[in-house]
Amino acid sequence: MEDNYIAFEDSTLIAQGTQLEVALKIKKRLLKDEGIMILIFNERTGKQIDLNLRGSTADIQKRFTPKNEKEEDDLPKVGRPKLGVVSKEISLLPRHWEWLASQPTSASVTLRRLVDESQKRNKDVDAIRLSQNATYCFMSTMVGDLVGYEEALRALYAREEKTFNNYLTAWPKDIREQIKKFASGVFHRK
Repeated sequence: MEDNYIAFEDSTLIAQGTQLEVALKIKKRLLKDEGIMILIFNERTGKQIDLNLRGSTADIQKRFTPKNEKEEDDLPKVGRPKLGVVSKEISLLPRHWEWLASQPTSASVTLRRLVDESQKRNKDVDAIRLSQNATYCFMSTMVGDLVGYEEALRALYAREEKTFNNYLTAWPKDIREQIKKFASGVFHRK
């Protein structure tokens, strides 16, 4: 599933959607005024990103249009790509390797099972943490120098919704609304 992105010109939300949709809207805006500053964020992580907007509209469309499966099939694959298996290195202590070797299934199968169990067990805690992190990333860039920023962050991590929202009231509307979207996973979970 493709992430969505948002773009702000100063404190105004000017684009929202896929990378392609956001890139095209920004390119159109930049054609009118090259001197403007636009910040782009991943809507899931809150992290600021850069998009390569060089070239024509057709260049941008080509750059950000997802490749079809046939083109992807031409690339060499490692592991079991049809299952989504990605090979990466992990480092464990000798006692961990010994324990893995004593299990009835392979180390990879055992580790995947342990990760799946942990994800299920910690689903709500992980969702709150991810929402807090995304909110923090966005806030630190967009409102890090505004009055109430640090107090709002403390309220976010303490999960004090009313206090958090009180600090947001003085901030620009589009930014405030986006912060509330990022923080919704913090306050609307048990």
